[in-house]
Amino acid sequence: MHTKNRSLEGLRGAAALLVVFFHLGQVLHLPGVVRNGYLAVDLFFVLSGFVVCSAYGERLETGRHAWHFLVRRFGRLWPLHIATTVLFYVVGSLPLILTHSGFFAPTGAETLSIVTMTQGLNIVSHSFGNANAWSTSDEFYVYLLFASICLIARRRVQVGFAFVSATIGLAIAIYIDAGTCVSNGHCMDLTSNFGWARCISGFFTGVVIALFRQRLT
Repeated sequence: MHTKNRSLEGLRGAAALLVVFFHLGQVLHLPGVVRNGYLAVDLFFVLSGFVVCSAYGERLETGRHAWHFLVRRFGRLWPLHIATTVLFYVVGSLPLILTHSGFFAPTGAETLSIVTMTQGLNIVSHSFGNANAWSTSDEFYVYLLFASICLIARRRVQVGFAFVSATIGLAIAIYIDAGTCVSNGHCMDLTSNFGWARCISGFFTGVVIALFRQRLT
């Protein structure tokens, strides 16, 4: 039976509030309200890697275990992802429907990307639907990568892979965002455009911490 780490739950709650206040500041045009709150998303990625590795790292021993893990992750992410996307298009369509101007709908390529949760992987070059769902997309595919590594590699190799992945992800994010970061000081705010690099870096940083914690204990 799994028990919750209350300190981590509290940290996740604080991070969630920071993200909410950040978006609230954007909507109300109040840039001074938690200006860098978007960075709490990176904290979520680190916590996710730490928790997932701690809970499942030693249990993903066979394809059956990995399949069950991915099904559970998919079951937690996909329904909410679809529900929020549908809500986005319904609300966006209301003004058009009321004025008999048609309705607001994704293109075929966008629909396919939404259904497969690939909208955060730079397959489509622009943001669409629920713009914040890029993190859901990226995290699911990082789960897939994590499960694959647990299946094919021994623990020592897993540590090395996690460290290299975290480093490469961070390097890509810094390279892509360097110009924006220098010009306006708004750094690492990559979403559907290379947000996957942030996700890989944060998630596998959490995995490295979890693996070293296990070794120390």
